[in-house]
Amino acid sequence: MGKTDRERERMELLAVVGEEVSTRDLVRFVGIVGLGFEANVTFLAVTPGSRLEFRSHTDLAADLLHEWEMETAAMKKLALVEEHLVSFRMVMAGEGGAPITRAPLHRRKDGALVRELLGLDGQTFRLLLREGKLEEEVVIETRERAYGMIFLGMPRSWRQIYRVLQFTEPPVLVIRKWEEGEYKFLVCFDGSPPSWRALRLAARIAKVLVAPLEVCAVTEMGFSMEDARKVLDKASRYLEKATIPSRVCVEDGPFEKRILAKADASTILTLGTSRKSQVRQLLLGAAPLRLASRAPGPVLVVK
Repeated sequence: MGKTDRERERMELLAVVGEEVSTRDLVRFVGIVGLGFEANVTFLAVTPGSRLEFRSHTDLAADLLHEWEMETAAMKKLALVEEHLVSFRMVMAGEGGAPITRAPLHRRKDGALVRELLGLDGQTFRLLLREGKLEEEVVIETRERAYGMIFLGMPRSWRQIYRVLQFTEPPVLVIRKWEEGEYKFLVCFDGSPPSWRALRLAARIAKVLVAPLEVCAVTEMGFSMEDARKVLDKASRYLEKATIPSRVCVEDGPFEKRILAKADASTILTLGTSRKSQVRQLLLGAAPLRLASRAPGPVLVVK
């Protein structure tokens, strides 16, 4: 059966099931955003293994199918994802409460295994199993398929987060846990194109989560108070037109210290990166790792 125009136009989201954030929290966060965007969502779990060049896709698929049947750690995570998708009523369910399958378990051309479930509004929720190192498989998956955004459940190693930020193109949202109550966005803004992309994406997600948004400019050498007020005025006009509840602020550097001081566990810290922006300068060194690791809530990085 061919895809409809609506199905072809749907945004694709990738959710990476991590080690230190509960599967329930990840599904809840990603599912709400996915339903709000009417997007297709792929939940990726990675089973440890060596990716050998001489190993055929057929052998790889056979081993992964065995793992799927044996219910090892990676498969148990995907089983929990399916369970939570049903409990949150994000997928269609048939008699007995079992989710309606859009495509049964099958092997892709690259050897990965995938099962597709029918979403509440017609979108697809995929359960995907790959073999290898988590960060490497995330990079490979995003290079082979066009994803609009990555949701990264907290891995055990911050090195994994750093590699995903370095080598993937889509925006990355690092998730810790679901906070009950109201989320809010804190967007780091300097008027650069990446910071505008970050602001626009934050505004889209804020509408879905019904979350207020604060835009903050940090003055440092080469970026004056006057510069900050000018760019914030433009940001305010954009958000007002988009009917997003918002406010702006100006802080006097240092950048990292001031931003972290304003964030709490319910703050989605949003950063746009470019070669000239303050955040890009952070990404060239160890500071982004500190910023992401020290931020008490989720961190969204937009390139």
